[in-house]
Amino acid sequence: MSKLTRFLLLSSTERWLLTSTALLTISIKLSLRFLPFLTVHRLFSSHTAANVTPHPSPHIVATSTVDQWVWAINAVGRHLPGMTCLVQAYALHFVLARCGIRTRLQIGILRSRHGQIEAHAWVEHQGAILIGNLPNLVEYTRLPTLRQAAP
Repeated sequence: MSKLTRFLLLSSTERWLLTSTALLTISIKLSLRFLPFLTVHRLFSSHTAANVTPHPSPHIVATSTVDQWVWAINAVGRHLPGMTCLVQAYALHFVLARCGIRTRLQIGILRSRHGQIEAHAWVEHQGAILIGNLPNLVEYTRLPTLRQAAP
């Protein structure tokens, strides 16, 4: 079965979630590519930027769950090239903020056995890791968190 056929077999809500998530993650990826992270954070946190990014309709927000957004971010991440942990974590953090759900975008660093610095991003909600869980996540040193994107 082709990817297009599988996409068309999804419900209209699932198709909307995937499409809006793809647009959002591409926007974040391009922004992070050309702008400093703090600029991207301010851009996506402002109400002006929120008007130009995909915004769920009230019906979709009311019927969509955290799990559905996590599913959409993971699905898009598997099918679009270059979707890093930071892009995926930031997209989930942003879209859930738009839905009025408070999360924590967490970025951590780890010095590898060879002395190299590794970074990783994940999203936490009510004590659970929604996206970006790794077996050795407890070994990462958490960087200070930024203020959440404004809904």
